[in-house]
Amino acid sequence: MFKLFREEFDSRLFGKNVYKLYLEKTLKNKKSVIAKIKKLPVDVVFCFTVFDNQNIEILEKLGFNLVSIRNTYQLSSKYKYKNISMPKFFKFSHSDQVKSKLNSNDIDKFIRILLQTSRYSKDRRISRKIGEKIYLTWINNSFYNKYADKCIFALSGDKAVGFITVKVKEGVGFIDLIAVLKPHQNKGLGSVLLNKAFNYLKSRGIDKIYVVTEGENTAANAFYQRNQFVLQKTELVYHKHNN
Repeated sequence: MFKLFREEFDSRLFGKNVYKLYLEKTLKNKKSVIAKIKKLPVDVVFCFTVFDNQNIEILEKLGFNLVSIRNTYQLSSKYKYKNISMPKFFKFSHSDQVKSKLNSNDIDKFIRILLQTSRYSKDRRISRKIGEKIYLTWINNSFYNKYADKCIFALSGDKAVGFITVKVKEGVGFIDLIAVLKPHQNKGLGSVLLNKAFNYLKSRGIDKIYVVTEGENTAANAFYQRNQFVLQKTELVYHKHNN
């Protein structure tokens, strides 16, 4: 399948015409595809393609550069919902009061965690300022503008030290953003947040759950595999800048 469309979210933040291109199969008519892409008033294109030599050849001819690999996981159908034991000295909440207490410094800490493994940080043509703006908007939309269906926080005292956001689309659940601040990592907070997201989705009758992560982020891939996610799809991610 060949899909090419203007990405309004990125276009607004970049201040440019940003398009997304999806190549889910081997392209048969590469001349028409090349012509179509060249005709568009495009400044930046983000492309996601299956592993395919012909697709790679087309992208390289058009000046695309490989920046990352993207893995899509699905929660195993054999997963048994459970209550994971709570790590000591932490509590968990989905209260709006937690979000209301977050300040810009708190959110900046989460942005740094998310950005360090993002494909945006691997592209030298994308400034750190833009990357931070993308995640700031993403977090604000998720926390305060109902982009996420559920936000769950891990708290140390009354301070948020981790969170997970969940989206539901057409009866399918998606783990959207998850982050735990460095001083609190490797304490089991991520697994509890994930399990609480599972239980929330179960309460809505949803058992098909997906998550996407960077292939190079070995820690994240191991984390999802430990939590019984099964790899469904791997894509190459290419970026092209026209100016």
